[in-house]
Amino acid sequence: MSPRAEVWEVSTDAEYRTRRGRPPVFLGDRFESGITEPDTTNVGARTGRFDPDEPLVDLVVGDGTGVLQSTVLGEEWHNRRIIGRWKRGAPGQKLVNCELTTPEVKPPWTQGLDYVLIDCTSTQGAGTGEPTLLDHVTINPRSRWVDLYGVKGGWFRLSRSRITGTVDGFMTFRWDTWVIDSLIHGLVRYADDTPRHVDGTHNDGGQDQGGNEVWITGTKIDVEQPLNGSLLGVLVTADYAVPKGFHLTDSWLLGGSVPVNYALAAQPTQPVIEIVRNRIRLGQKDYGGAVPRAHVMIPSSSRTHALTTIADNVDYDTGAPIIIKNG
Repeated sequence: MSPRAEVWEVSTDAEYRTRRGRPPVFLGDRFESGITEPDTTNVGARTGRFDPDEPLVDLVVGDGTGVLQSTVLGEEWHNRRIIGRWKRGAPGQKLVNCELTTPEVKPPWTQGLDYVLIDCTSTQGAGTGEPTLLDHVTINPRSRWVDLYGVKGGWFRLSRSRITGTVDGFMTFRWDTWVIDSLIHGLVRYADDTPRHVDGTHNDGGQDQGGNEVWITGTKIDVEQPLNGSLLGVLVTADYAVPKGFHLTDSWLLGGSVPVNYALAAQPTQPVIEIVRNRIRLGQKDYGGAVPRAHVMIPSSSRTHALTTIADNVDYDTGAPIIIKNG
């Protein structure tokens, strides 16, 4: 079953630590998972999250281009504005009420390299114990370029967080991943993405490359912008391996060629596919044929499989049933 955020109150950092990383609803916060639509006012890091007088404190990693990584089990970072990158280095680590950003000027050495602001690709702390907790986190780079990404890897729980200003929001593979009550918006598209793509960057709000089970719930993915290339809300592929399960529930998806693209035909070991109770705006791209525009694209063999449930989804604007196109 898709995990649901629990509603409880905490008022101090110490009290938060006793909750062992479950996504909190802070004192005075009445956010209800799957009902409250995430926006810039109710998710992400902010001054005064634990204490009205407590600001976010700058933590500059090297010259702002370095990587912050600790091998301390369960280490936590709270109320920090991390200028640089963060990488998981041990099980049970946590970022809570932190902002990740870049230097104000693009580093000269990044051309052609993936610059990932939160890197969960390390095997340390992956697959067992508590997932890496990214709670009330904001990713908002001050300088922007073509190789800039939000969160990458797996075995992380992104909750009540906001990602903006990157090429991709989150990319997950290999290890199970949870994206809960978060906002991905304002992705930046570039016309020149050579040598990877001749038609510019292929932006995805979220991408599952497989080998894992993924839950996306209560999350808003808004990638709406003028279309002149490939742009997707959520993309599921087997670039790493066949997925073990994909669950998209109680979320809001706006924009893109098609907001939801499950790009895999039925497999010998078929994953569970669950696309349920979402509010989805009609895709922007005209694919032609009998169904030129759609909310969801999925091959017919996966769509009709016994392990697939696509139900109770409606158009974001009209409330009408969604349109599904065979991919």
